[in-house]
Amino acid sequence: WVLSGKENPESEICGIFFQIVAVLCATLLILSSSVQMNTLLSMRWLVYVGDISYVLYLIHWPIIVLHHISTFILNFSGIMTCIIISIALSILIHHTFEKPLQSQSFGHCFSISMVFYACVFIALAWRLPQKMSTQIIHFRQGFNSTLSELMQWNYKESIACCNTLPEDCTSDEEVARWTGLPELRQSRCVMQGNGTHKVLVVGNSVSMSSFSTVHRSLDGRYSTLRLFSQAGCWMLFGRCDSWEASVYWQALQAVVEQMKPDIILITESQRLMNERPHDDSVLLHAQKRIDYLSSHSRAVMVDTQYLIPDFPHSSALAHSLASGRTEMSGLRRPLEEVLSLKRVAYERIIALRGNNLVVNNIAFAFCERIEGVCEGYNPTTLRAYTQSGAHINSYGYELLGPFYRRSLKRIYEIVSQT
Repeated sequence: WVLSGKENPESEICGIFFQIVAVLCATLLILSSSVQMNTLLSMRWLVYVGDISYVLYLIHWPIIVLHHISTFILNFSGIMTCIIISIALSILIHHTFEKPLQSQSFGHCFSISMVFYACVFIALAWRLPQKMSTQIIHFRQGFNSTLSELMQWNYKESIACCNTLPEDCTSDEEVARWTGLPELRQSRCVMQGNGTHKVLVVGNSVSMSSFSTVHRSLDGRYSTLRLFSQAGCWMLFGRCDSWEASVYWQALQAVVEQMKPDIILITESQRLMNERPHDDSVLLHAQKRIDYLSSHSRAVMVDTQYLIPDFPHSSALAHSLASGRTEMSGLRRPLEEVLSLKRVAYERIIALRGNNLVVNNIAFAFCERIEGVCEGYNPTTLRAYTQSGAHINSYGYELLGPFYRRSLKRIYEIVSQT
């Protein structure tokens, strides 16, 4: 289910079932109390559980967090350990602190509470919990500074969204004027080069992430390089999460007709092309859009969907390094397994046709080091290739660079012949 990017319906059904059971049990308890049939609630052991429940509620999570930081494993035995420790500490605190405090005056209780609040405030101000967890992690890493640096690098990648754009790619006032859309530099920017061709890069957030690699691969061989993208939109498939799909397509048509690009590069994620596998209209829709872009430019390039498991590799690798482990076989998957999940999207993209169309086949870039295996990280450098399941990070794009350079070479050959 993790690899397919879908929710597990069985776990969802179980969650709903237990929610219903909890509500029904609470309803029965309330009803039994209202009809004076509260024998169950008066049972000594259950009353005692109620007495320690608040302390248990307060301390169970810190126990779980400390156990997780110490072991980085929360399996069945770890859960049972946390339960036993939490219950034992709850009983101890209830009898040595909570129960005696209940017989004290309000002023005495208030003073003690203020002392505890002051201790908590000081601990948070001095970041003592973070420092303690850091020391535990360093201990588990054997105080290896290299592992610590790699852990931090992978962690930063795991919380990032898209790779940064080149600094000299500025906000695009022309596009704002052509389309009426607001200026958003992260998704729409423009830069000048020393060549003669106008290049337009279109797509979604993956286009933003790949733009720096495209920029380096072009090496200034353009007069204008423009990024026009929209996160959450799949132009070839015809769907947008936050917009109506027609809005982006209409805006893109306005940009194409005003800019008159020589080259159009479609570098968006193609994962939605995997949907409706038996619906021929999906490919027909994509082909119509390719035909339009091809007729309004001298050459068009479209990326295939890279074959890499949809999994938070950076986060998983940072977690592994924090525990001192450097082997992550779980971040490798058999090629056939990954391809089976994305085969439809791959076959649809390579089936697109056009006299001036080049398919940039980056599908197998992460499956070349070991034959028949796709990897989400480099086991030599211990750096992940992804920020999330959908976005390749700057390190991953180093592997994709040669693919872009080869395809762009073919694009310029086509342009020179037209």
